[in-house]
Amino acid sequence: LRVTMRVEDLVRGGNLETHEVEGIGDSSLFSMVEKLTHLVKVDLGLSARADTRLDRHLRDVTTSSVEAYRLYAEGMQLRFQTFRFEDAILFLEKAVAIDSGFALALAQLGIWHGNLSRPKEMEAYLAEAVQHLDRVTTRERYYIEACYYSTREITIAKEIEAYRRLLELYPEDIARHNLANCYAYLERFPEAIEELEEVRRRGLVVHNYELAHAYASLGQIDRGLQALEDALSFHANRWEIHRNIGLLHTWAGRYEEAVQAFDRADVLSPGEEHIAYGRWEIAALRGEWEDAGAYAGEMTLSAEPYWTWRGFRSQAWNHLYRGRSADALDSLERAALAYGDDGPFSGFARSLKSHVLVETAQLEKAIEEARRAQELGEGHVPEWQGLFFEGLAQARLGRFEDARKTAQKLRRRTEPIPGNREKRRWHHLSGEIALAAGEHEQAIGELEKARSLLPPRGLHWPRGRLNDHVPVWYSLASAYVAAGDEEEALHFFSRIAESGYEHLYWPIPYVRSLSFLASIHENRGELEKARKLRERFANYWGGFTDMTSLPLPERSTATQ
Repeated sequence: LRVTMRVEDLVRGGNLETHEVEGIGDSSLFSMVEKLTHLVKVDLGLSARADTRLDRHLRDVTTSSVEAYRLYAEGMQLRFQTFRFEDAILFLEKAVAIDSGFALALAQLGIWHGNLSRPKEMEAYLAEAVQHLDRVTTRERYYIEACYYSTREITIAKEIEAYRRLLELYPEDIARHNLANCYAYLERFPEAIEELEEVRRRGLVVHNYELAHAYASLGQIDRGLQALEDALSFHANRWEIHRNIGLLHTWAGRYEEAVQAFDRADVLSPGEEHIAYGRWEIAALRGEWEDAGAYAGEMTLSAEPYWTWRGFRSQAWNHLYRGRSADALDSLERAALAYGDDGPFSGFARSLKSHVLVETAQLEKAIEEARRAQELGEGHVPEWQGLFFEGLAQARLGRFEDARKTAQKLRRRTEPIPGNREKRRWHHLSGEIALAAGEHEQAIGELEKARSLLPPRGLHWPRGRLNDHVPVWYSLASAYVAAGDEEEALHFFSRIAESGYEHLYWPIPYVRSLSFLASIHENRGELEKARKLRERFANYWGGFTDMTSLPLPERSTATQ
């Protein structure tokens, strides 16, 4: 092999220096590049001892195998040119088969599996990558550490710190985008927007979805749409941008515009499960249950566990909106099994089963599912959800000491998370426990604290996490009912009844709120308002249903 490098040495008056080195066979390639690098540094007047990181061998910070590096490079090129994660993964898997300590390849495999919603593979590859951080540069070390900490929500503060350290050294790095995602995930939307606008200024964003989501969560949906339109002007054929435009129109309640955007996305990339899921959301919000069932069924047939999980979860919501809790529980069980009943996604499904069991007065079973969710989702949202529903079920069984211990455990476990969401969950549970105990003033105080920590809008979240506007409003309305404050109860039940996207994933409190509102208006003699609400209620649970005959929590019967 012969490698030639030509360098224009501006420091020495613009002279063109040419260096050439030779070696035998592919195995000599890295040593040849290192020799050239040394000669260039001498030309530029750089001391070979100025920075020991600069003088590390190329094979030490990547791989000693030319073939492994070639496979890595081909996989990276495929990933960024075509976004075909599956094909790119095959190249990197071959690379680490040749060099099991190839840290960069291991890290990328972990990240890409995470993008495909495969948490076990993501965590395994990143855990292996951090064992070989001596083979990466400082920049890459911080990035890999951050990605490793992202595998569990409990370590999100460490993830943020790693990204901050990286950006202190390399402010132009795309990791700023990942840092912004952390802020958005924690509902720290102004901080997310600040970082994402800087990313956009540097021209590093492909589709601006996270920026659009942050603006929309603050109630600025049109500003979010503008960010997507700006991205579309540079990437007109990216189906993801059209899909994201459809999502924002859905959040705004502009369903026709959303359908048009999803149709354009489907033309560009037919058969994407993301598009079927967006169409399911519109059908469910419109009450078009035949279409909603078809879209959910389409997702259940996916070869990817994530979309199978999504499909069965969507079927569960379809059943709950039709008042069929037994069928919903069966669908959630099938969602839990999509990942072999293992890992956080199975934990999500089991926590949602616990929610349905609590609301259908199957409290002992609810506790079993909630505890299973905690085991499967340790360090993730399913653990916090499981603790919430376990404490709620204990309170409704009158086991107040156990419920308060569960609430304190929830508080301790989520204290390291630097955001309002888990603080809100703890106040919400504390309020529900006080409400079940008949401590109405304390319940209202805790639930008002929970409400104050809600962002302006409760919108779509990736990886299964749900907004909790409707559950908090419902608990607060119920507390005001128990305290005899009909006016405040009316206010919060009305917020639920008039909500759009916020109620999509909470069919039980949404439909029940219609009934409670009707009762309040009947008590006031406002019969026409009550009649319309009864009609809306009947459109959901008016036929054959196992929901309308179920007992409700004691405090709610006053307005049934």
